[in-house]
Amino acid sequence: MRESLNPKLSRAIRLAAHSALAVGVLTASSACSIDKILKVEDVDVATPGSLNSAAALPILLGGAVSRFHAAFIGTGDVNESSGQIGYGGLLADELRSSDTFPTRNQVDQRSIQLDNGSNESQFILLSQARAAAQIASTKYMALDPSDPDMALAFALDGYSTILFGEDYCSGVPFSTLTDAGQTVYGQPLTTAQIFQRAVAKFDSALAAPGITAKYKNLALVGKARAQLDLGLFADAGATAAQVTSGFVFNIESSITTTNQYNGLYTFNINTKRLTLADTEGTNGLNFLSSNDPRVTWKDTASQAFDKTTNLIVQRKYGKRDSPAVLASYTEAQLIVAESKLANGEYNAPGGTLAILDTLRASFGTDSLGARILPNLTPATTAAAQQDQLFRERAFWLYLTAHRLGDLRRLVRQYNRTQDKVFPTGDFFKGNPYGTDVNFPVPEVEKNNPNFHGCLDRNA
Repeated sequence: MRESLNPKLSRAIRLAAHSALAVGVLTASSACSIDKILKVEDVDVATPGSLNSAAALPILLGGAVSRFHAAFIGTGDVNESSGQIGYGGLLADELRSSDTFPTRNQVDQRSIQLDNGSNESQFILLSQARAAAQIASTKYMALDPSDPDMALAFALDGYSTILFGEDYCSGVPFSTLTDAGQTVYGQPLTTAQIFQRAVAKFDSALAAPGITAKYKNLALVGKARAQLDLGLFADAGATAAQVTSGFVFNIESSITTTNQYNGLYTFNINTKRLTLADTEGTNGLNFLSSNDPRVTWKDTASQAFDKTTNLIVQRKYGKRDSPAVLASYTEAQLIVAESKLANGEYNAPGGTLAILDTLRASFGTDSLGARILPNLTPATTAAAQQDQLFRERAFWLYLTAHRLGDLRRLVRQYNRTQDKVFPTGDFFKGNPYGTDVNFPVPEVEKNNPNFHGCLDRNA
């Protein structure tokens, strides 16, 4: 079942995206550039005092959803917003920079400077999303803890936290802003601590009184994902196994305002600043040349924004208002499959291979009744089984902000080396690829007295 938000909340999201309601007044990022983060177009729209009643909760939650949309899939802002889907895909092997901006080329080349303005913008967007969700959940706890939507606020906080852990270096600090406007600076968290924080947020969502089935599934997938990131394979599998068959939760886009546009549509199809990658840097997967029906695309046979790179457009987000999948039963089953693999159950009944083949069968049949995705050929070595699982994850979860985290897990949990996982060799725009496997916390965060740079840049 595809889940959507209730009409009241949807209206609040539209208002928040249009007017910077609530979140602009209250949100603090990780301590970076507080003035920039707190800038509000019209401070009379929602004052702090007006947000201290239960009637304001849908506005706060709507703002949190709107901020998460911008951080996750971007907006119609042609300067800096293809979201974590776009930038994570660019650092991994899903996307290529067809832009002239050196900051985006640095990301694609895996050589990101600390003063990279694109990285700073994405970090601020994700920080706003996390803080907005935290503020919303805090207000729900204080004003109406029985409201089922409180679970969504906690879940959005959890997913924002996961994206920090999967995409950024170790050492991200999470600061907060009090109702009185005082910044409480956060301490740098290790990558493991970030994922532990995410698990705690999803546990809070699951403990919310009156939680609905859709929010429960959303929180279960998020918790299992964070447990997987922690290497808790058995726990992740047990959590994911509880997700209801057919569950899909989308982050919706809209043509109402540019803030609600789908950023992948904007950057790939509209402004042509991103193109699709195929076997990028030797190690990249053959997303295009495999002709796998889970990745749909078109070669435009034309030049992109930089006037030199061929423009290939994806069909996943073909409109300004295309939604993006945040969590699904498919992802949950992929997590169960990986937990089975970790337990040595690749070939067992109901094991990894059986789960992967069942998912492939769910893709359907052609006009002649033949399976569109036939069963996989069994892999015979541990390394080949891992490769098969991660390949299936890459195609099922294409352009949904998973690939960078998966490449890092191959290094961190499966003892691969980054030069055998990430794009390497000669970058297509000249000079070799760098060695970055994540995004650094930008320089602007150093106004936090507790922060002195990434703890490490390891996977």
